[in-house]
Amino acid sequence: MAPRRLVSRFVSRFRLNAPGTLGELPLALALVLGGFALCWVPTQTSFSQDVRTGAVVGTVGVPSGSAAGANVVLRDADDAPAAAGQSRLGDAVGDGGRFRIAGVPPGRYVLRVTLVGYERAEQPVQVRRGDTTSVDVELRRDRARLGEVTVRGGGSLTQQSTEAAAEQVRQVPGGANLVSLQDRELRPIATVASALEDEPGVVVQEFFGGNDQPRISIRGAGLQSNPQSRGLLLMHNGFPLNFADGSFVTGLVEPRMARHAEVYRGGNALGPGGATLGGAIDFVAPTGRSADGFQLKLTGGSYRTASGHAQYGWAGANTDVFVMGTGHRHDGFRQTNDEGERLTGHANVGYRWDDNLETRVYGTVATLGFNIPGPLNKRQLDADPTAVSRGVTPPPQPWPERPPRPATA
Repeated sequence: MAPRRLVSRFVSRFRLNAPGTLGELPLALALVLGGFALCWVPTQTSFSQDVRTGAVVGTVGVPSGSAAGANVVLRDADDAPAAAGQSRLGDAVGDGGRFRIAGVPPGRYVLRVTLVGYERAEQPVQVRRGDTTSVDVELRRDRARLGEVTVRGGGSLTQQSTEAAAEQVRQVPGGANLVSLQDRELRPIATVASALEDEPGVVVQEFFGGNDQPRISIRGAGLQSNPQSRGLLLMHNGFPLNFADGSFVTGLVEPRMARHAEVYRGGNALGPGGATLGGAIDFVAPTGRSADGFQLKLTGGSYRTASGHAQYGWAGANTDVFVMGTGHRHDGFRQTNDEGERLTGHANVGYRWDDNLETRVYGTVATLGFNIPGPLNKRQLDADPTAVSRGVTPPPQPWPERPPRPATA
């Protein structure tokens, strides 16, 4: 017998006898009804599990933005997982900040919410059988607290930076300020007069004009009519340039060798030194740690004016070196007697023994030469403004010269 007939006879012999109008049902219909019956049984079983557990639903809010992606976990009071193997008792917050945790056994829990950038939030939750517990949580931004950090600057321990010196000068009760000379590449400051020309209470006047020996005064102190001045304290890197009698030569100061200048007026000069009450000016040079590398600047102008400036700074782990040289010359307006020439060299070497101890050695040399053309009267000035004074011719003696005595044997 062929296999096809066997299958046909087997199906045809399966009949379902049921009362009513259905009559006899074929096997296919019986299988369909049996499948519905099998599907109905686990549904009833699942419903009975929900009755024995509870659920936790709620929202998570943040000050700004969205809390999507926050992690919500249920833990027991001992900060351990709610039950062994129940690591799925949690949910990830979705759009709108909502979450839902189902199938939670009854009991007391701690709802823990974490999100990167926000403080962790915890809230106690009581879950009852067959109930849905609603919880709303607000997160606050996390303010991270770092441990103590010690910052060691790379500057010199023996010489303050311009910023530190400016802060110290600001603490002086009036009559003091700091003049930054770091823009010397942008403006001519070959002389003290050009460096301090805008300082209130400080008057710098070229001595007879056109040479390198200015007169300097602070609030009237230090007025002199000769090349040497008194009444002020002039310093370079904190070292006084005044002579033993208190006088000083302003032309020996090279402002291009300074990073900044500290100006103290009147009684404030008692801080740097107690020898003078008229005021004090301190020109502070760079170091290898504040001026690294090589710089060169050349300038020129009328009346055969020429100026040069070169410097080099280097800093290592413990040692730093700074070397600078400047030169300046000019012939001036008044023929040949008001020419001036100045050559200056400076070097300082520092060695850092440890974080709190440093030794620095300074060396400065300067040469200054100039001619004073002398004053002219009005007639001479009108005749030739470029002329120089010929000086005063002594008058002849009002009495005749005595004849020499005859020699005696």
